Amino acid sequence: MGACFTLEWLKMLLIWLVVIVVIVAIFKVIVPWVMSQFASPPGGGNIMTILGYILWGIVAIFAIIFVFELIACLSGGSLGRIR
Repeated sequence: MGACFTLEWLKMLLIWLVVIVVIVAIFKVIVPWVMSQFASPPGGGNIMTILGYILWGIVAIFAIIFVFELIACLSGGSLGRIR
């Protein structure tokens, strides 16, 4: 991606943030609808809770990767790149 904190870097950051927010929003709309179509069993709420945890776990993993990429960028690459 190049240097840290350039306009190109900011543009890519904002694009990825929008993509993540849209995916989470679509997930929150589609999954309950799909579950209702299958006449979910009494434990259907538990399935939704588990799927929500999985979704936010994935978002947290990407956030951790992003933070370590920033740390590596700010330290001049002395910490090594994650990729």
